[in-house]
Amino acid sequence: MNTKILIFVSLTIVMFMSCESKRDALGVDNELIVICSEVDKPAMRDFVNAILDDTLFTPQPEPYFKIRFVAPSAYADLKRQAYVLVGALGDDPYNDGVSLVKKLLPEAQYKKTQANDPILFSKDLFALNQIFMMVNAKDKDHLMSAVASKKEWIQKKFSDQFAKRQDKFLFQNARRLEVEDTLSQKYGWTLKIPWGWEVLRDSSELGFFWLGREMPYQWISVQWEEGKTIDEVNDLDIGQKVWAYPENFYDHIRFHEYKFKMEKVYFHQRKAWKITGIWESIEEAQGGPFLSYIFYDKALDKTFHLNMLMYHPGREKTIFMGQLDLIAKSFTVTKK
Repeated sequence: MNTKILIFVSLTIVMFMSCESKRDALGVDNELIVICSEVDKPAMRDFVNAILDDTLFTPQPEPYFKIRFVAPSAYADLKRQAYVLVGALGDDPYNDGVSLVKKLLPEAQYKKTQANDPILFSKDLFALNQIFMMVNAKDKDHLMSAVASKKEWIQKKFSDQFAKRQDKFLFQNARRLEVEDTLSQKYGWTLKIPWGWEVLRDSSELGFFWLGREMPYQWISVQWEEGKTIDEVNDLDIGQKVWAYPENFYDHIRFHEYKFKMEKVYFHQRKAWKITGIWESIEEAQGGPFLSYIFYDKALDKTFHLNMLMYHPGREKTIFMGQLDLIAKSFTVTKK
């Protein structure tokens, strides 16, 4: 018995040390490294676009994930990136992607994936906070047939990974704790506020709180009303409330009809509306994406509208909009 315990403890220590020795994954949170042969690139592009099909309109379309194709010979240098997909189609020995997949997979698993589910998914394989996928399909039809059953699951894995990595970046080192405490004591709710964000307006009379930062310009506001003032079924009621919001609280901007979208979601177990679209300045040639959540909180008996805007002309916006979403989703009721 003592020998068995000693072996178990030793194995546990080895596994723990192995995990501890891994470093954080490299790269940015809007780039997927796809390692495959030149001949398989079109099929891999179609597969990734079908799985990760979310697009931010700024108003120009900007995919949440860019695809960066690299040759199989670069595998050793890139296997520690945050988002990696190694893929191959068929069994051609002259296909360098096929050769790499055969090298990485045991023979039984290689045959199983070509005969059945062609997608393998792993977390933290070579680095912490990493997504590592392998695709081994007999042909493109076999690969695309897996999209319907795996799409939602894979999207959630990517979304969770983004949130985990960005949460560490935004909140781990420094936060505006004094502002967070003030919100909690004054209003009974709070947000996680990263360092560098400033309070632009705080009005208990209007039920309105506004934060912002520069480089790039990001804003998030929280507006609240007593009681339940929304119809969770009537989308016309919600649309009118959102449409009037910038005029009531921002003065010089308005929302645009282009790509205006409303959908029912859950916001921390609360029934909510999620609204996305484009904002534009009435006075200047400025604009960008916006995101809103509207929900009723029973504990405080208040209806909340969280609105996020950003302005970053000519540059990528997906990561920064994702950060705004994380700040909004840190909303917590502290007074029951």
